[in-house]
Amino acid sequence: MKRWMALFTVLMLLAACIPGLAEAPEETVPEGKQLMTLTLPDTETMRDPGWQLLAHQLNGNSISYLSLISETLVRFAVFGGTDEAIAHAREDILEFLQLAGMEKAAEEIQKTDSDREDRIILFSSVLQALTSDQATLSVSPDRSFSAIQDQRPTIFLLMNHDPETGLLRGLALLADGEWVDILPLSQTDEIWRYPDQILKILSGLSPLVNPANYRTERLELPQAGLEAITF
Repeated sequence: MKRWMALFTVLMLLAACIPGLAEAPEETVPEGKQLMTLTLPDTETMRDPGWQLLAHQLNGNSISYLSLISETLVRFAVFGGTDEAIAHAREDILEFLQLAGMEKAAEEIQKTDSDREDRIILFSSVLQALTSDQATLSVSPDRSFSAIQDQRPTIFLLMNHDPETGLLRGLALLADGEWVDILPLSQTDEIWRYPDQILKILSGLSPLVNPANYRTERLELPQAGLEAITF
């Protein structure tokens, strides 16, 4: 029996020395940080090397107002006109941003009108105001992303540009565990034609502020929804 135990011990030691047989040590994550990872599914579109992951981490002032701001932003985009509804939505956005201490973003909104170009500027300025740290990651050859970031609510976007024309050809938002294809919303004035995407955005951004969804040492982003995205 002793001889068998000795042989077993030797085999275990050898296994630890042979690459691929022993488990690689996990990356150490500093206190208060988290290791964020995402592996794209093995589809023709997701194998494209041009994908980038944008991580917009919310600042402390904006967390409490995220759900309200996201709702009014979508209302602003949906109605998109100059009638009473859109005027009311603009006032709501201004009020929430001012309460959250985002006066500069409120000033940008006051300068915008209601056409598509101005709405894109509006969304961009509000996103900039909501976030304090932003990172853009390029996909690795094995279709994965990874980064060490703060344990804070984070808005994740996947983006892809055509290498020949530079035009945006892929854009997805992570909303409550599912990637939503929002490229059509960015290319039309008739956003109301995409009710499914709008509802997913509305219901998906609010859970970001739940501590259970971001106060974790390791955050593995889901693949759900990415399989359906094509160029």
